[in-house]
Amino acid sequence: MTGLEIAIILSVWGFAALVVHSIARLDVA
Repeated sequence: MTGLEIAIILSVWGFAALVVHSIARLDVA
């Protein structure tokens, strides 16, 4: 893998985690 591919994958995973966290927080509230 190139550094760019790793950066893209980390960005996608980070964004997905943020969305899941936001949904979970709204669900609790």
